[in-house]
Amino acid sequence: MKIDKRLSNIFLKFKKQKVFLIIIIILTTLISAFIPFLVMDLIDTITYHLNFSKITKLGTLIIAITLIKIVLDFTQNYYWHKLRLNAVNHLREFMFEKMLYKSKEYFDKTSTGKILTMIMDDSSIVAQNIVIGMPMLASNIIHLLTVSVVLFILSKQLFLVLLILIPIYTIVFNKLNSKIRNISKIERVHFADIMNDAQEKIDGIDTIKVFQREEFMYKNFSEKIQNHFKFVSKNLFYESMGRGITDGIIALTPVVILLYGSFLIANEKLTLGGLMAFYTYISYLYEPLMNLSDFNLGRQKAISVGENILNFIDIECNEKDGAFKISEFEKLEFKNVCFSYKGESDIIKELSFTINKGDKVAIKGGSGSGKSTLLKLILRMYNPTYGNIYINNIDIRDIELSSLYKLFSIQVQNLFVFEGTIEENISLGKTINIEKIYKSMDLGQLNRTLNPFNNIKNNINNNLLSGGQKQRLCLSRAFLKPFDILILDEPSSSIDIDLEDNLKSDLKKLIEEKTLIITSHRPSLLELCNKEINLETENKAKNNYVTAH
Repeated sequence: MKIDKRLSNIFLKFKKQKVFLIIIIILTTLISAFIPFLVMDLIDTITYHLNFSKITKLGTLIIAITLIKIVLDFTQNYYWHKLRLNAVNHLREFMFEKMLYKSKEYFDKTSTGKILTMIMDDSSIVAQNIVIGMPMLASNIIHLLTVSVVLFILSKQLFLVLLILIPIYTIVFNKLNSKIRNISKIERVHFADIMNDAQEKIDGIDTIKVFQREEFMYKNFSEKIQNHFKFVSKNLFYESMGRGITDGIIALTPVVILLYGSFLIANEKLTLGGLMAFYTYISYLYEPLMNLSDFNLGRQKAISVGENILNFIDIECNEKDGAFKISEFEKLEFKNVCFSYKGESDIIKELSFTINKGDKVAIKGGSGSGKSTLLKLILRMYNPTYGNIYINNIDIRDIELSSLYKLFSIQVQNLFVFEGTIEENISLGKTINIEKIYKSMDLGQLNRTLNPFNNIKNNINNNLLSGGQKQRLCLSRAFLKPFDILILDEPSSSIDIDLEDNLKSDLKKLIEEKTLIITSHRPSLLELCNKEINLETENKAKNNYVTAH
């Protein structure tokens, strides 16, 4: 299926609005078509007959039609821009939803800046050109045909002059289109790099300030801006050339028409009213020509950017047809599991172990030994490069993801806190009894007497929360969700020792009949565990109940 056809299918919900717009445009065009004939009649009446009664009637009719046209123009512009903005928002929402269901591997391979550029910026280019593209094309073709018919009726000789200029316009734009499309692709890639670079520097602003490297970071960012600007300039050059040719045609046409029209009047082949009507109405030809110019330029951009958006949208489902559903956890088993990121050596190597229901397991190992990667394998964020992972003797790849995730609750190192209320951050938008939320906050050691946690309806300012507060908020979220298996990845790294002791005591009661898998550089919480998996430097597991083969 062609790119523009596939993109158009995303916006099928706007079909009625587009039809309504086209109807308004047709009405506006048809009503406008009466004006040149009335103008011609008015001028000829003034010049040759001087009939004041007829002049008054013609003048009144021209004013009335003009007022109707103004109302229709207002309606057209309002709904045109409303449709454009709705389409942009629709595509952004659609892409954001698709993003949420992408695999963890995608986010590892794709920069945040590139993702944000596609969702927030590329979507605007595509949505505007695809949604209003067809109404624009249809309306301007109708407009152009109507104007052409009217001008042909007014003067066949003057209309032939216009036909000489149109092929020049068409040939030039066909040459420019391919160049604009190719440059647009490269420009979008560089813009994504800028977005990613800016985000990285904002995230690291504390380090930049302490190390006093503002000037270095500024120069680094400036270089990327200038590199991007080279491609923007090339695009601008070809776009300006296209518009310049259009402007040139618009500027020269009236002069040629007046000169040739004067010759026709002198030879009595045209009246003064006919020339003035033709001259006046020729301005109606400029708008569709300009719009078709913009349509061509915009369409090339939209198609080049649209390829990236379609690639982004096309997601392979991780779940197999007929996937198994499980309702409770009995056993987790790794059998000779190896895992490596593409092009890298194995992070997890020949790992075999079994975790039974009720086990409390500590994952140990030095930094970079694969502890967090192991947890992601358990959560099926990655699939093993070699070997198998089983839950309840079912290969984890054959288990329906929604069913799998009902077993787990997690708290990870990358603390996720978003702009919203305390309640929304803990419940993630679910409707949950307020007492349960309070209980989870107590378990997470959030002091509900202190601001902002004294009211769960308070909005969170992410930048004003300490690392410890964020960590305890995320722990409260993990404790609120029903689970069979609780996974904690460095859960107390930013928590004070006295609070950690309280957390340990409360956590012990919470997981009494549950399964715990935990990583921590602090020994206190590891004392809750009765088993361990030690990831050594060669990435083989040795523990007190099973050894990797």
